[in-house]
Amino acid sequence: MLYSDLHIHSRFARATSKNLTVLELAKWSKIKGIYLLGTGDIYHPAWLDEFEKFTQYDFATGFYKLKPELESEVKKQVPKSVADSPVYFVPTVETSHIYKQGDLVRRIHIVTIVKDLKIARQISNKLATYSRVDADGRPIFGMRLPDYVKLVLEFSEENLVFPAHVWTPHFAVFGSKSGFDRLEDAFEDTVEYITALETGLSSDPEMNRLISGLDKYVLISNSDAHSAPRIGREANIHISLANYNELINTLKTGQNLYGTVEYYPEEGRYHYDGHRACNVSMHPKEAKANNNICPVCKKPLTLGVLHRVYDLADREVPNQELLTKYKTVSLVPLDDILSNVLAVGKSSKRLQAKLMEVIDKLGPELKVLHELPVEEILKYDPKLACAIRQMRNGDLKIEPGYDGVYGKVNINLEPCKKTLEPDALQLPI
Repeated sequence: MLYSDLHIHSRFARATSKNLTVLELAKWSKIKGIYLLGTGDIYHPAWLDEFEKFTQYDFATGFYKLKPELESEVKKQVPKSVADSPVYFVPTVETSHIYKQGDLVRRIHIVTIVKDLKIARQISNKLATYSRVDADGRPIFGMRLPDYVKLVLEFSEENLVFPAHVWTPHFAVFGSKSGFDRLEDAFEDTVEYITALETGLSSDPEMNRLISGLDKYVLISNSDAHSAPRIGREANIHISLANYNELINTLKTGQNLYGTVEYYPEEGRYHYDGHRACNVSMHPKEAKANNNICPVCKKPLTLGVLHRVYDLADREVPNQELLTKYKTVSLVPLDDILSNVLAVGKSSKRLQAKLMEVIDKLGPELKVLHELPVEEILKYDPKLACAIRQMRNGDLKIEPGYDGVYGKVNINLEPCKKTLEPDALQLPI
């Protein structure tokens, strides 16, 4: 299986790690097992310059890869088990569109995949006549979505646009604060060019398939990473990903898409309704019973993704045919699992050393979490094997995220302290 992560950021975007460089992204792509990574922020002139300097166009795939001398440098920085893993890049960018339509100021984030770096620079230069593209890696425009789509496609019909994290309250096409109820209202006469939707960290395909109007869209997942270790926390799983044309065809038709890697949606920052300032978190049913008002300060709650999905849903149960066709692989990041197993913080030196040891012994993170048989992990570390087994079985306790606060996930490790049932793996600890 091949994994792609098409929505990330650079150090030139607000609230991102200053360590985000092209080489750092390549390094962590190998560690995570990401085959194709979006560049993120490719309209930013300095980031575009860096990619032009550090990478070269690969004619066989239509993607970009590190220049040989830089690839050799990255290989020295990662465990040997992943040193030779190929990493390709595709030009991508997230843009923020803020404008008034109807009775609301709309604030929508959009991701664009661009055919090549030359076209990316042409679009960037054009957009610079509307607003600054060097102020933020995620540039802000007062441009309506239909106008932006038309502009992007004028430069190449092989470019592709999709809405980012479609349900988040403040900056999404279906967001409760400034979004729309229908894609047709947002994109108007360009809606035919929208074929894929990014579910975001706070929702998953099962939630999206409650809405019949979304059946025709390919659901994808990406990390929206603001630091290199966070890439791949959500990703797309491809059966085949031979070249750029196949990527675009997958996003248009779903062909060769196995499924998506998902956060448990409760982990996302906007799954439940709530009010961070008052430490109030509520399921939508409870929020509605309170008229969506914070019981502490009496101000309106921030309505989360689950609430918004329920508002637009026209089904009691998801479209099972689509859920069967495309697999949902719900994972907990490896550093979160190790934090549970070792009972230490994720930033501890002990955990970071253990993380690199696991990668060295077992392979890239996504392979370990999703593909590697538990029996193979058992040979290396019984307690880790048990924890991953529990994660795959969904035996978790999750405090849902709300109003910008990430959810908290704890794996049930009780079975890892004793011999499991006879019909299960024997994992003595």
